[in-house]
Amino acid sequence: AIPRLRLDLSALILAGKERGATGVVARVVPKDNKVVIEGTYDDPFTGTPRPIGGVKRHTRARSATEPGGIVDKSLPIDASRVGVLGKDGKPVRLGFKFVDGKKVRIGRRGGQEVEL
Repeated sequence: AIPRLRLDLSALILAGKERGATGVVARVVPKDNKVVIEGTYDDPFTGTPRPIGGVKRHTRARSATEPGGIVDKSLPIDASRVGVLGKDGKPVRLGFKFVDGKKVRIGRRGGQEVEL
């Protein structure tokens, strides 16, 4: 359901409070049309770096060796909020082209090949 977003692809957040942040696709959830982006953005309220799609999870101590506390965790965000970054650092729409009988993903703006 998400053919354009794949693992280890450079991504740009297009909408929401993290807009403009860049990161790498860490996990894809095609069933829910969501992705997990590994990267940080500067929180506009506190100015501190926070993970993209991050929430603070309050965990209870399970044992003496596994203490409780507040953990920053990245949750999946909707794939429609994520764009693919081209080699020039700008977002690109993806297309396909056949080169030597092999299907290759290209950026629509410049026609350059997009690395996987």
